[in-house]
Amino acid sequence: MSGDGVTMLDQEPAREVCVTLDTGRAYRLRLNRHSDRNRVRSYPTRTDLAFWGAPASAPTLDGMEEIRLAAGYRWDDETREIGATVISYREGKDNPIWAVEVEAGAAAQPIAWAPISGPNLPEIDLERSLQVIDDDSEDAAGS
Repeated sequence: MSGDGVTMLDQEPAREVCVTLDTGRAYRLRLNRHSDRNRVRSYPTRTDLAFWGAPASAPTLDGMEEIRLAAGYRWDDETREIGATVISYREGKDNPIWAVEVEAGAAAQPIAWAPISGPNLPEIDLERSLQVIDDDSEDAAGS
């Protein structure tokens, strides 16, 4: 099914929507459920691996890029209910860059987004550890 630059693919197990602009840039959306931490849920089928395995910034001619997005809904594992509609941009299946919740019936308006930050990593002071090792080495050499 297609028209006006929009192509829909609904062939199990793949469900995709592709929007191609007059400039040649294409936005390909894969329909998946999202966890509350923006993880995409899907079985690793051949089409799934091919879609998410392609680099997010594959080299192309200017204006001919294909931007791959995930669209779908949030799934609450505890209540087993469908939540908000969401669109996310990611580098591969497991690395979300941003996610936007879309309100049903909302009029067209600019989308505000914030980058997704991962967990805070601990700070490790290797200099102090190396001093302890050096002190132990000097003590062993002096004995």
